Amino acid sequence: MGTVRNRHHDPKGRARTKNPNIFVDLSKQRPAERRKLMLDQLRNFNAEAMNLDELVALAAFGRQLRAEYEALKVEEPPFVDDGLKAIRREVEGRMADRRATRVREIKATLEGLKSREEKRESLEKELAALTSA
Repeated sequence: MGTVRNRHHDPKGRARTKNPNIFVDLSKQRPAERRKLMLDQLRNFNAEAMNLDELVALAAFGRQLRAEYEALKVEEPPFVDDGLKAIRREVEGRMADRRATRVREIKATLEGLKSREEKRESLEKELAALTSA
């Protein structure tokens, strides 16, 4: 099993291990080893060690695992539901952060496009609102 020791390099086809500086080349692993790695990641969920693509892949694995438990009529372990909920919260939080960042970028760009007179009018309106309150 090959490893790469570069924390900023996250090439396609590699997964992080418990150590965020080490990536495992999944193409050199057998499918059973890959499933074991995914199962371990779901059991010991650590959102900070995963990027958005890895979170989505782990969520897909978790849903597949849940469906298999249901198909076999076996009680689902609590870590499956807990992990899926945590992944969903993390993805939703990251997407909200991305949207908020984009809104700020758009507002800054629009502000930069205003003429000097428009900026003055905007500041005067804001000043009037602040002083009347």
